[in-house]
Amino acid sequence: FLKMKSLPLSANEVLKAKVSFCSVVSSLAVVLSAIILVALTDLSLIDGIICAVIGCVFSLAQILIATRMDLNHANLTLSNIEIEKESSKTIAKVVFIGLIVSLISGVSSIVITILSLGSNIDFIANLKLSSSLIYIIPVVICALYILFGYIYYKKNMEKRYINLVA
Repeated sequence: FLKMKSLPLSANEVLKAKVSFCSVVSSLAVVLSAIILVALTDLSLIDGIICAVIGCVFSLAQILIATRMDLNHANLTLSNIEIEKESSKTIAKVVFIGLIVSLISGVSSIVITILSLGSNIDFIANLKLSSSLIYIIPVVICALYILFGYIYYKKNMEKRYINLVA
């Protein structure tokens, strides 16, 4: 952060560039994974696109959270080894949060689908409902996650950045 802070740019510009770069790299990996899934499995093109979009949005949420955590714990007086340790802690926290959110999304989709198939509603209508829920639940959870990530990232971001000292 110290080198970036010395540039004649606002906090928003510097952090947006950092988030944008990370997002491009992660989105390429997500899209490539979706292409491989569609090519090598029986996943439909529409499902592959949905997976790619959800993956990219989820990845952006992770990047926003990680960037903010880095900003919260930035210590410009640390040695390179200490910086690597701090970075590893942030990565571990963000990965753990991502795994929990993914588990909630997956498990809730499965449980609600099973519950909807087991109810006494007309089977055909129920089948349509359960297949819709498989898409709706991850999209809603992903939307809530990106909203949380964005709010967390933006809250007092400019002030935190300005107050970084060496």
